[in-house]
Amino acid sequence: MAKKTISELTIADDFMFGAVMSDPELCKPLLEYILKIKIKRIEYPELQKVIDERYLRWNTCDKLCKKS
Repeated sequence: MAKKTISELTIADDFMFGAVMSDPELCKPLLEYILKIKIKRIEYPELQKVIDERYLRWNTCDKLCKKS
């Protein structure tokens, strides 16, 4: 697999997705924009793990608030 430059990455790339989702200053506004809701806070109980040689991604949001 050829390596991509940072400018070639999109949110669909695993590396970029992980980088954005692990940074609350990037993650929260992106999720609020996509979901069209106000998010009170974001918690990170666990990172992505390898289970049985497959990737399992848990994307969770805690206590989503409706827009006022």
